[in-house]
Amino acid sequence: GDWSRCTPEDCQLVVDSEDEFGDAASSFNRLLEALHGSRQIGEAMTAFGEALSEHLEVEDVAAVALRGFIDHSGAAAGAFGVVRDGEIEIEALHQIDPDALASADGIHSALKHERTTTIDIPSGLAIEASLLTFRPRQVVVVPLRFKSVPVGLVVLAFASAPAPELVRLLDTLASPCAVALNNALTHQRLQHLAAVDPLTGAYNRRFGEGRLREEWARSVRSSSPLGVLSFDLDHFKAINDTFGHLTGDRVLREAVAAARMAMREGDV
Repeated sequence: GDWSRCTPEDCQLVVDSEDEFGDAASSFNRLLEALHGSRQIGEAMTAFGEALSEHLEVEDVAAVALRGFIDHSGAAAGAFGVVRDGEIEIEALHQIDPDALASADGIHSALKHERTTTIDIPSGLAIEASLLTFRPRQVVVVPLRFKSVPVGLVVLAFASAPAPELVRLLDTLASPCAVALNNALTHQRLQHLAAVDPLTGAYNRRFGEGRLREEWARSVRSSSPLGVLSFDLDHFKAINDTFGHLTGDRVLREAVAAARMAMREGDV
């Protein structure tokens, strides 16, 4: 397991002839470089997977993943998007304009065709210039798919065109990233199910009591007022008994919708 003395710098042979010995030395050097590159990819994958596995929140996974992609690729700018209900929502950014990002054709094309897409930008020509805060030489879009289902994507912009082996490395990193993102999205959905009443879409009593404790503590700390509104639906049992529970469910949904319309942003 000790690779410290197996780097090309330590083990490379000097090619000082053009005969069979020179050919053998050149072949050995190429093999050594390939082995070293494979080892680097393995170490990068391990470190990347360990960093991602420490987080379960979507925004944390997005931030760690984008930082890892940029560190391993040397990209000058990047963005991490999550697919929700067929739409791309940007969760992490580095030097990219988020408004132009979601509408860029190359991004949706990469998701549709299930493969990494490279967009060459000739020097002196500004293509989708609003996408970035600098003029890149090439943009690489890496789709993230879990069991053939798109869950997200990574957009990386390079000042100079990346080498083909670097693009292959990005494809390799995409697999553990997609697994981590899918886990985070599943965790988010479970949290939502645990906190929300499925009939009305309102937060349930368990969530409400926990949030009330948090708001009360915040109010005490900041000496700011806290308002709590409680109301009842008169004669609701009669609605169920007269018109049936389906109608009663509709009344509950409409009551919640009316209350939600009266709330301000920031109210719960």
